[in-house]
This record gives sequence, structure tokens and C-alpha cells, in this order.
Amino acid sequence: MHSQNLLERQEKLATLGTLRAGIAHEIRNPLTSLKARLYTLEKHLLVVPRAQGYRHHKCRDFPLERIVQDVLSFARPADPKLETIAADMLLREVQGLMSPKF
Repeated sequence: MHSQNLLERQEKLATLGTLRAGIAHEIRNPLTSLKARLYTLEKHLLVVPRAQGYRHHKCRDFPLERIVQDVLSFARPADPKLETIAADMLLREVQGLMSPKF
């Protein structure tokens, strides 16, 4: 039963990993476009004397980007815990997973 719970948990983590990648992709693409546009606007503002005061606003400081990074970090699978087990125990667990359930 422990093996079945572990397998279900791994499947959920894999699904969560796919979801986090999709979230990052859908948010980062438009965010990157916005950042690029703000960068070019900032460069154009350098030649306008009245706009010099607006240069201090950093276009790279987007809270949304930090949130995406936090989601990616949270959903990342933990490092595996290695332990020594008897080969016959491992083979029984594999056999239990592979045997048909009726």
C-alpha cells in the first residue's frame, strides 16, 4: 500500500510540474515583451529633457516575475532520500505494483 501511495504522489508531482511550467510560460512570455518594450521606451526617453526624472523607475523590477519564480521553486520536486534496502523487499514491491488488481 505504501508503494501505491508513493506512486500516486509522484503522479501528482509530475502533474504539478507540468502545470508550473505552463504557468511560467504563459506569464513570462508577455512579461518579457512588456519588459522589452519598456526598455526601448526608456532609451527613447533619454533624449527628452522633461522625461529625465522618469529614468529612475526600473523596468526590470516586476513583482509578477518574482511570484512566477516562487511558484516554480515551490512546485519543484524535493531531492530524493537515498536509503539502503534489501533487494528481496524491493522486488516484492515491484511485483505488487506490476501484478493485476481485480
